[in-house]
Amino acid sequence: MTPAIEQRIKRNLEVGYQHLLYYRHMNGAFSAFGIEEKRGSTWLTAYVARALRQAAPHIYVDEAIVKSALEYLVSAQNADGGFEERGDVFEDFGDGGLSLTAFVTLAFMENVVSEMKSLISKE
Repeated sequence: MTPAIEQRIKRNLEVGYQHLLYYRHMNGAFSAFGIEEKRGSTWLTAYVARALRQAAPHIYVDEAIVKSALEYLVSAQNADGGFEERGDVFEDFGDGGLSLTAFVTLAFMENVVSEMKSLISKE
């Protein structure tokens, strides 16, 4: 990879990060259509938390944004440890939320935040 290509990739990541913030709600959630949407998406918020963790070694990512996304996910956790979609449902896998719970758990595992470790093993 040439330095010019590397610089271009980094710049694109930075611009993408700034654009992503438009879709962030005050409660830490993210939604597909921006802040005009009433509710944030559990799935999309988990996806963003994972993507920001992956981008962090390459660009500046505000840890407070990642942490607030994870806190939103905590609020979406059911008493049985599973997660429910609070935003628009674009795909229903018909598995009672098992796929969503697995995906959100991955977001927590990839964003090891000490005060949230207990959520990973919650039954």
